[in-house]
Amino acid sequence: MSQPQYVSLDFDRTIWDTDNNKPYDFAWDFIDALRTRGLKILIHSCNHASWIRKMCEEHNLRPDMIWGEDGNVGCGKPLVVAAVDDRAVAFRGDWRAALADVLELVETKPVKHYRGPVYLGNQHRPANNE
Repeated sequence: MSQPQYVSLDFDRTIWDTDNNKPYDFAWDFIDALRTRGLKILIHSCNHASWIRKMCEEHNLRPDMIWGEDGNVGCGKPLVVAAVDDRAVAFRGDWRAALADVLELVETKPVKHYRGPVYLGNQHRPANNE
């Protein structure tokens, strides 16, 4: 039997509607559609795993794993079959197209209160990998 395949989902502004403080309407259906095809759901977010777990339980979202929970961080980036994220840029072999996509994202959706590339996840894992 082969290993289960995981799909990584970002939480804030992907599953979770931060403006309305609730999951997006289709989030349950999306997760169920993946699950019925035998895929596992991993939430990979900069938000704290404990808060994500609480919101998932309160809203009946059932991820198979939340990255950073119970120390399951591994080397930092999960190995997944696909990743869904509101800030992702898909690389399809064309660096010019990827550059245009990144610059459009920077222009249209800048990060509010940007603090630089800091590790915001598991509080038990040091940011500098000590």
